[in-house]
Amino acid sequence: MQVTADMDDYAIVFFEGLLPVSVIVFPTDRLEPIGAALGKKHPNQTTTLQLTRVNYRQMMSERDRFGQMGVRTFDLRPVTSG
Repeated sequence: MQVTADMDDYAIVFFEGLLPVSVIVFPTDRLEPIGAALGKKHPNQTTTLQLTRVNYRQMMSERDRFGQMGVRTFDLRPVTSG
């Protein structure tokens, strides 16, 4: 994901089997510490965050930790299943 100066937050919707299963909202001014918490080493971490499936699972399983950095996670599975 790439952010610009006019963005406050950036949201990503994650899909499995063509169904939305979760949403993660990132505060754009906190990308660098979020990237550090994920062990990222790519350049431009103040404006770019390259996510993997492992990162997604980590953020979903460590919601409290990432929530302290301003990350908001929403699990949609109870809404989409059934």
